[in-house]
Amino acid sequence: MPLARPLSVIAILMIVSVVSSCQRSFTDEELLAKARAFVQDENFSAAVIEFKNVLQQNPGNADARTLLGKTYLSNGNAIDAEKELSYAIRLGASDPTIQLDLFQSYLELGRFEEIEKQLVPEDFSGADNSSRAYAIAAGAYIGLEKYLQGDELYEQSLAIKDNVDARVGLIESALRAGQIMQVSQLIKDAMEVYSDDFKLNFVATRSEIQARNYDSALAYISKALEQRWDLKASLVKAELLLAEGETSLAEAEIEQALKLVPSSIGAEFVKGKIKYQQKDYAAAQDLLEHVLASDSDHKPTLFLLGSIYELKGQTVLAQKRLQRFNVLAPDSVVGAKLLARIYLKQRQHGAVENILLPLLKAHPEDSQLIELAAAATVGLGKLVEAKAFYQTLVRLQPESAKAKNYLGAILYALGETDEGIAAMEEAVAADPGQVEARMILMQGYLTAKEYARAQGLAEAILEAEPESTVGWNYLGLISQRQGNNKVAKEFYAKALELDDSDPDANAQLASISRNDGALDQAQAYYDQIYKKYPNHLATRIANSALHVQRQDNNAAIGQLEIATRAHPEDLRSNLLLATYYIRYGQYKDGVRVTSALRRRYSTNVSVFPVLAEALLRWGHWSSALEELKDWARLEPQSPNVYALKAYALMQAKQYPQAQEALDNALGLDSKNLRALLEQSRFHILQENYNQAKKVLPRLE
Repeated sequence: MPLARPLSVIAILMIVSVVSSCQRSFTDEELLAKARAFVQDENFSAAVIEFKNVLQQNPGNADARTLLGKTYLSNGNAIDAEKELSYAIRLGASDPTIQLDLFQSYLELGRFEEIEKQLVPEDFSGADNSSRAYAIAAGAYIGLEKYLQGDELYEQSLAIKDNVDARVGLIESALRAGQIMQVSQLIKDAMEVYSDDFKLNFVATRSEIQARNYDSALAYISKALEQRWDLKASLVKAELLLAEGETSLAEAEIEQALKLVPSSIGAEFVKGKIKYQQKDYAAAQDLLEHVLASDSDHKPTLFLLGSIYELKGQTVLAQKRLQRFNVLAPDSVVGAKLLARIYLKQRQHGAVENILLPLLKAHPEDSQLIELAAAATVGLGKLVEAKAFYQTLVRLQPESAKAKNYLGAILYALGETDEGIAAMEEAVAADPGQVEARMILMQGYLTAKEYARAQGLAEAILEAEPESTVGWNYLGLISQRQGNNKVAKEFYAKALELDDSDPDANAQLASISRNDGALDQAQAYYDQIYKKYPNHLATRIANSALHVQRQDNNAAIGQLEIATRAHPEDLRSNLLLATYYIRYGQYKDGVRVTSALRRRYSTNVSVFPVLAEALLRWGHWSSALEELKDWARLEPQSPNVYALKAYALMQAKQYPQAQEALDNALGLDSKNLRALLEQSRFHILQENYNQAKKVLPRLE
C-alpha cells in the first residue's frame, strides 16, 4: 500500500509521454501558412501566436520575424514591430520592403533623426518602394519641424505614385497651417480613393473636431476603428461620444480599451472625465490622481483635478493643481479664469493680475477676464485701472446692471460723485431687485449726504417689498446719519416686527446702545441675532469688539474662536483672532492661527505682518526673518517689511543689519509709524538717548 501512490504517478507520466509522442509536429512552413491565413482573415492575435510558435522552435527563422514585424506594424504596435524587423535584417532578410517597414516603425516611434541620417529615398527602386520611401522621409522632416522640406518630399512621393501616406501627410500640413478649405478638399479627394484607410479616417476626424463638427468626426473615427482597433482612436471616439452626451456609450468604449490595455493612462483619464461629467467626483478624483502619479504634468488632468477640488471646497489642493496647469499652459484662458477665482476668494489680488494681464492683451474683449481683472485691481486699490476695466465692461455689456453698479462705485470712490451716482442709479433702474446695487447706491447717497434721494430709494424698496426688512433698515440708517437716533430706533423696531432676529436691525440697535454706554442692551441685541443665526460672522466680530470695550479679553477671543470655527477660510476673522492672541500674550496661538493662514493664503500680503509679529513676540527671530524675506519679495516697496525686519534683527543683536533695515524703511516712508518706533528702540538699545529723544516729536 505505501507504494501505491508513487506507482500511479509514474504510470500517469508514462501515459502522457506516449500520448505526446503520438502528436504530429508542424514544420515552419506549415505554421507560417496558418499564420498567413489568419492575417488574411484579419485575425491578428491568432496570427501572432502562430508566428511565435515558429520562432519558439526556430528563433532564427527570418521569414517568421519579418512577417511578425509586419503584423505588429499593421496593428499599430511599432515597438514590437521595430524589434522583430531589426532581428530579421540581422538574420539576413534583404527585401527593400522590410527596410522600409523598419523606417516606418521608426517614424511611428518618433525616431526622426535616425530616419534623416539613414534613409536615402533615391536608393529605392520601383514605384511602390520609391514613393513610400519619400513619404517616410517626409514624415521624419515634419517631425523635426522642417515643414517646407517635408511637404516637398510628400509632393515627390505622390509624383512617383499615388499613396495614402503622402496624402495624409499633406492633409496634416494643411491642418497645421489652418488652411481649412484646402484640408476639406484634400480629404474629399483622398476619400474617393482610400475611404477605408485607418490613417486617412483618423486625420479626417481631427479635421472635423477642429471645425467642431462632432457628428462627422464621430463617423470618421468609427470608420477608422472598423479597419483596426487602436487605443488612440478608441480614446478619441470615447471623447466624442462624451461631447455628444452619449455618456453610457463613451463609458463602454473606455471599458473595452481598459480590457485590452489595462495600463493605459489615457483611458483612465477619459474614464475620470466621464465620472466628472456624471458628477461622481470621488471616483473621478481617484482615477485622475492615479493618472497624475504616472504623469505629473498631464495638463488636462491637472485642470480637471483643480476643478474637482474647487467644487469640493478644497482650495489649497485646487490652487496647487491649477497653478501647475497655469505654468504648463499659460495661454489657457479657461484655466486662468478658474485659478483667478480661487485667488480672489483668498484675496491674492496681485496673483490675479499676474496671470490675467498677459491674457487680456491677447483677448482684450473677453468679459469674464475683464471682470476678474477689475476685481483684482479694486482689491489692490488701483481704482483708476479698475475704472477703465469697468468702462470696457459696460461697453461690452450695455445691459449689465452689475457692471454699471461697480463702475458707479469706482467713480464715486474716485471723487466723481455725480457720475458715480448716475451710473449706480442706472444699475438699480435696470435691475431694481439687485440687492448689491441698491446697497452701494444707498451708501453713495449717504456719503454724499443726499438724504432726500436716499429716502426715496428706501421708500421705493418698502413699497415694492413690504414684507422685507430692507426698506425699514435703510430708513433707520438714514435717520442715524442725520443724527436722529430716536427715529432710527423706531424704524429698526418696524424691521424687528417682521423678523425679530434680523441681523441688520439688531446690529444697528446694538451700535446705538454701545455709543450710549448701554453695553448690556447691546449684548442683548447680538444675542437676538444668535437665536436664528448662531454663526453670523459680522455679529461675532462686532461682539468681540463689545467685549474688548468691556475689557473682557477672554470673551472677545471666544467670540472670534466661534467665528473662525464656523468660517475657517475667512481671512479677516482669522487675522483679527491672531491679532487678539498677540495683544493678550498668547503668542503660540497667534503663530498657530497665522501659520495656517500662511499655508492657505500663500501670497496674501496681509498675513505676513501678523505672522511675523507673532513669531517675534514668541522669540522665534530666525523664523520671523524668513517670513519677512518672503514678504519683501511680494512687497519690496513696503516700509513695514523693513521696520519689522529691523525689530527682528535688534532682538538677534545684529545691530548693523538692523540699522540698514531702518534706513530702508524710512527711505520708503519717512513718516512710517512702525519705522519711527523701531528707530527710537534702536537708539535706546545703543544707549543713544539724545538721538532717541529727537525721534519723539516726529512720533507725536
